[in-house]
Amino acid sequence: MIKLIALGALLLVGIFWALRRRPKVVAAARKPLDPPAKQHKAPHFSTSLHDAITALTEPGLRGSMTPYAAGPTDSRIGGPLIWPKGETLPLDETGRAFILLAQVNLSTLPAPLDLPRSGLLQILITADEMFGCEFPSAQNAGMRVVLHPADASFAPCPNPVSSTADTPITVKNLYPQGQKIAWEHISCPPSFADSRLSDLLYPPQGLSPADKTAVETLNIATMQARGPYDIMLRGTPDFVQSDPRQDPAYSGMVNLIAFSSSGGAFLWGDAGEACFLIPQPDIAKAEFSRVIYYWDCR
Repeated sequence: MIKLIALGALLLVGIFWALRRRPKVVAAARKPLDPPAKQHKAPHFSTSLHDAITALTEPGLRGSMTPYAAGPTDSRIGGPLIWPKGETLPLDETGRAFILLAQVNLSTLPAPLDLPRSGLLQILITADEMFGCEFPSAQNAGMRVVLHPADASFAPCPNPVSSTADTPITVKNLYPQGQKIAWEHISCPPSFADSRLSDLLYPPQGLSPADKTAVETLNIATMQARGPYDIMLRGTPDFVQSDPRQDPAYSGMVNLIAFSSSGGAFLWGDAGEACFLIPQPDIAKAEFSRVIYYWDCR
């Protein structure tokens, strides 16, 4: 009996010892989680783009055609060209007569901008399949920009075209006198076709997906701020294909007046825009000899 007890005790000791010497099962080490993908600094990018847009935003007057007939010296789209009495009728360099695209009575504007505060500003073009433009055109080469003094006495000129079919004016039932323009003062941001934004919008390394989203968001915001319009007086121009200011000869020019297809009064080719650009220092001097005229479309 004592031997059996001793044998059992030895057996228990052996089992205990064997369990202690059994190799430990080591749990497999957890694979570390992949670090989150490094995100391009979209907030920094969008801030830089936003700052550039803010710096290039200009006060402007957004002009829309009204359904009201205009008087001879009103701000108007279309209608007869009037010219100071006794002065030679304007012709372009090839001898073609000009038509009136639009005119602005500066004394009636709701905001001063940086333009002269009186006089009648007229935008003239010749009527042909290119609307007088030579891409771009200089003064008298298919276009003319002129400011008449406030005390000028006017007479109507013979109309060189019988209808608006040969012009970018597409208003149905346009009053023969032309139609009045209503103005709204806005802060006009640059469009994303502005060459001054190209370094941010088209960097050599391209844009990350986050940057592209930021660009689209800001683009929508700027389009909404600009809104649809027939005329943008000062403010910033828009372009559909290219900004002519990429040419060093026109670098630094700013918008004098632009005409858009978005408002319904004009159709520049296939929904384009026309602009008349001017060197900034010439505005205060009312000097229009260096204005250029350009339009493009899709």
